[in-house]
Amino acid sequence: MEPPGSPRWWESAIVYCLDVAIFDDSDGDGVGDIAGLRRRLDYLQELGVTCLWLLPLYASPHRDDGYDVTDHCAIDPRIGTLEDFDALVRDCDGRGLRIVLDLVVNHTSDEHPWFLAARQAPDSPHGRYYIWSDEPLAEPERIVFPGEVDGNWAYDDAAQRYFLHRYYEFQPDLDHGNPAVRTEMERIIAFWLGHGVSGFRVDSASFVIEQTGWGRRMDDPHEIFRRWRSFAEELRSDVLFVGEAQFPPAEQMPFFGDGDEFHGLFHFHLNNCAWLALARRSARSLQNALVDVSAPPPGCQWFTFLRSHEELTFEKLAEDEREDVLCELAPEPEMQIYGRGTRLRTASLLGHDPLRMRLALSLLLSLPGTPVLLYGDEIGIEEDLSLPGRLSVRVPMRWSSGWNAGFSSARETRLVRPVRESGRRDASVWEQGRDADSLLHWTQVALAARRAVGIEGGTAVPLETGDDAVFAHRWDGRGGSLVATHNLDREARDVVLDLGADARTSEVFADRRYDVVSGDTRAFTLAPYGFRWFLLEGVGGDGGAATGSRPRRARASR
Repeated sequence: MEPPGSPRWWESAIVYCLDVAIFDDSDGDGVGDIAGLRRRLDYLQELGVTCLWLLPLYASPHRDDGYDVTDHCAIDPRIGTLEDFDALVRDCDGRGLRIVLDLVVNHTSDEHPWFLAARQAPDSPHGRYYIWSDEPLAEPERIVFPGEVDGNWAYDDAAQRYFLHRYYEFQPDLDHGNPAVRTEMERIIAFWLGHGVSGFRVDSASFVIEQTGWGRRMDDPHEIFRRWRSFAEELRSDVLFVGEAQFPPAEQMPFFGDGDEFHGLFHFHLNNCAWLALARRSARSLQNALVDVSAPPPGCQWFTFLRSHEELTFEKLAEDEREDVLCELAPEPEMQIYGRGTRLRTASLLGHDPLRMRLALSLLLSLPGTPVLLYGDEIGIEEDLSLPGRLSVRVPMRWSSGWNAGFSSARETRLVRPVRESGRRDASVWEQGRDADSLLHWTQVALAARRAVGIEGGTAVPLETGDDAVFAHRWDGRGGSLVATHNLDREARDVVLDLGADARTSEVFADRRYDVVSGDTRAFTLAPYGFRWFLLEGVGGDGGAATGSRPRRARASR
């Protein structure tokens, strides 16, 4: 089963997150499908991404957008068949694209055969897959969906007991303290590895650990993740496990283990600090983030992002910081959710300002870690606030200015999700593809610059610039060192960098043409929301000499 490939391919990957059901509808039934995704692979390859993270595509009643699973080894029949998926994997392999699946392990749908059997006999083998109690036990400290879910224990009339659900009442939690549940997860992992996927994004990994406090006790619940990984690596040595653990960085670190649990974790703290920096136009939060966060163990990496498919929560910020971000970027009540986050997509958060949008993506791509892009952000796609809750972000992809924005030829009443009219003339792939100054074109250039830099792994440290509105950092990793400067302000700013007498720099990416800088102290002016990347020549990451050819200089169109 094991194919050839780089054992740590994710360190240089660029991930693109998408939901097949709202990406492209090939047969006009109103639902995106695998065939539609297959015909868009050339677009994704030209965009410059290297890995597709597919949101849940399993059999489901779709009460929670596919996260309520009834069969982890069956494809949602609305989007295709397992044979269609195999064809997709073959097509991706031919283009050098990898596939990572969303692995929903915390819970199932209440319509899953396991739970249907469990309700009839809670003490049966399937009954012990879930967490039951004669009376509601202590509530977890955090309600995931405040205002939508009142508590985490629900009474089942058939079982005549309460069951635990950290999400909605129709999503009963699995008891991973039960070895039989862990064996089921290994069966699911083996199934999808057998169908050619390169890894898994493990949904709600932190809750899997918490569950052991209510269900069967484990001396070391992290053994769950170590076992999954060792099991999977016996089948495919280059498999990736990236976890969702929404904790402060110090509490996330145990999920890396000793380099034997998750290969990657989503960097929620850095994400929040980046949005605070963009809102306040101050580099301080990002500088502190680089200083405060420890490096992952060897072979492990942070996964960085601006926006995800969920609500964008700012829980990692202090209350006054969170208020500043929301007041500046999402001031209206309908733009906010759960009292801690926003329902807006990236472009709207940045006021559809093309300079700020390019700045934000440049910031993401210049930092260590594996960057993750949410589908549609490359064209500045907008949310739909008429949709309930978190669904505002999950809108159909916009391919053209035609019927249903090119997503589907179906009647509006048959669409899996409505296609909102956009007041922007450049709101589709087709329109932006014809414009050399578009966000789509610029994103292609930026992703090419990231790949060309060729640095993998490593860490970053903040650099002094002489101006609080300018964030500068140095990234040292395998393959070299990069210095990047970003002006967070709407006004031009003077920058002073002291890189030492022996440092030689070459500019590899910038928002526009700037004068060449040289000397022990580099002094230059950054345009409003401007940025520059420099390779440090002769200074390698990890203390070694830089290797590899110099990347071609790239600039965004003005």
